[in-house]
Amino acid sequence: MAGEGRGGAGLPQLRVSLCEALGLPSGALTHRAGPASQALMWALAEPGVLFLDDAQRLTPSRRATALDRLTPREREVLALMAEGRTNQSIAGAFTVSERAVEKHIANIFAKLDLPPSGTGHRRVLAVLRYLGSVTVT
Repeated sequence: MAGEGRGGAGLPQLRVSLCEALGLPSGALTHRAGPASQALMWALAEPGVLFLDDAQRLTPSRRATALDRLTPREREVLALMAEGRTNQSIAGAFTVSERAVEKHIANIFAKLDLPPSGTGHRRVLAVLRYLGSVTVT
């Protein structure tokens, strides 16, 4: 997009991609749109003018959760835990040792603030948090 300037050839596809990413209808970012959309369109047409605070005002906010602290691999392990897989099965799925899976699970418990206790099963609690964060289709 560099060097294209206002109205560059890549801008229409960028509009469509941005609408998809923001969950907006494909025509939401047009020149006939409201002031916020117009400001965003102008910023997209001029490389380098969209500042962080502008982007934060123009995008929907989402509260960070403890699940956001997990690494991609830890999220994958947690997803397999939610399927009811054993540590051995998870290890086989990733071709790693059971000890590696145990380490991932220990990290998951720590990052989800699930200390050992006699009153709750941490594996179940971690899965419940995960299931509360995903959309089941």
